[in-house]
Amino acid sequence: MKSTVFALGLLAAAAARPAFAGQDIVNDGSFEDPKLATCCQHTFTKGDTMGGEKGWTVTAGRVVLTSGAMVKGGYTFLAHEGNQWLHLAGGPKPGRIEQTFKMEQGTYTLRFNVGSVFSKKRKYGSSSSVILLVDGSPTGTYTTTAADDGHNKQQWSNFTLRISTGNPRITLAFVGADPKEDTDCGLDDISFNRSF
Repeated sequence: MKSTVFALGLLAAAAARPAFAGQDIVNDGSFEDPKLATCCQHTFTKGDTMGGEKGWTVTAGRVVLTSGAMVKGGYTFLAHEGNQWLHLAGGPKPGRIEQTFKMEQGTYTLRFNVGSVFSKKRKYGSSSSVILLVDGSPTGTYTTTAADDGHNKQQWSNFTLRISTGNPRITLAFVGADPKEDTDCGLDDISFNRSF
């Protein structure tokens, strides 16, 4: 049975249990595990996992777990939630992560944030884009356009979608969609809840 996805709007700015109404079923949606020092980044490659054994798996390219306190070239790479975020443009090919969830029939609300910094001098493009796949099928490309060059902090946009399903499991995947020359593509604060 195919899952149906409905986009709810944009605001600028493998689970072990079935989902119950209101309960967030994402494991490590704000990328806090493993914990990094405030200055640092850590690269994960295809086959690596984050957030414990039921968390995220890197299924393509490289991704970089990044401290929200990191400052590079005068730019601050703030997390949207918590202390860390995930960078999907960590290598020559786009990074891809996924997590599989046990489901009950019904409608779920998925929220996630895409971050971007803009600099003409450094390799930070004017926007960052992420493709969301539900069970391998793309639902769309979700883009944050950063403020003009000179705004020195990572900026985030929130995306909210409704997913209706009768499947016993769903796999969500996030793929970096920035061009190779853009070196910032943020993802953070992912939640997936059964709707009331």
